[in-house]
Amino acid sequence: YSGDPRTCRSFLSKCSLIFELQPSSFQSERSKVAYIVSLMSGRAGTWATAVWEQQTPICSSLAAFMAEIKKVFESPLSGREAARKLLRLRQGSLSVSDYAVDFRTLAADSSWNSDSLFNAFLNGLSDDYLSTLS
Repeated sequence: YSGDPRTCRSFLSKCSLIFELQPSSFQSERSKVAYIVSLMSGRAGTWATAVWEQQTPICSSLAAFMAEIKKVFESPLSGREAARKLLRLRQGSLSVSDYAVDFRTLAADSSWNSDSLFNAFLNGLSDDYLSTLS
């Protein structure tokens, strides 16, 4: 991970999956943090190396380390930005499946409730597709 705000969440999710799938390989919080540090490069790697070398308290807590990564590298407007994009998202010439993937990706970053998401999803469907549902 090089520090791109767009891929921060995905990177951290993949790390969490590795920890779930290989618990015997990562038996301590520090080993999990060390693994994440080893995967970081570029400006993210520079930041992580400095944190690791200073042995700050977050190096002993996976949750604290991941929270700090989000604070430093994740876009602070991601929730609001996702909401704006959801309002503008339209199926257009996309298949319903492709539209749904785009929608779900943005929905995961929004703080909208189920009813709001459902209405926004329907609003973005093409008129042609909606007429086949009637």
